[in-house]
Amino acid sequence: MLTPAARAGRPRPSDLHAVSPPPFAAYLLSELNRLASMRGWPAWQRDRMLWTVGRLAAVHAGGELIKASTVGTVGSAGGHVMAFLAELGLLDDDRPDV
Repeated sequence: MLTPAARAGRPRPSDLHAVSPPPFAAYLLSELNRLASMRGWPAWQRDRMLWTVGRLAAVHAGGELIKASTVGTVGSAGGHVMAFLAELGLLDDDRPDV
């Protein structure tokens, strides 16, 4: 059980939703929402891609390309996410030629 002092240093779950994403993540997520709306993606597809793109944006700074090999390890929407990143010019396709 946590002491009140230990709990005081931790954010409450309701506070976590108030935190703004970093600019790069905000950009990626807004572009993804825009494309999903324009193209009429089903909600499940948009949500799955938002989850994957959010995880990638959390570990990449703006202005750096995201490797295709990294995208493939994050989630099941990898192919769609790679196409999305390529459309934005943010994909480093480091997959080997077959």
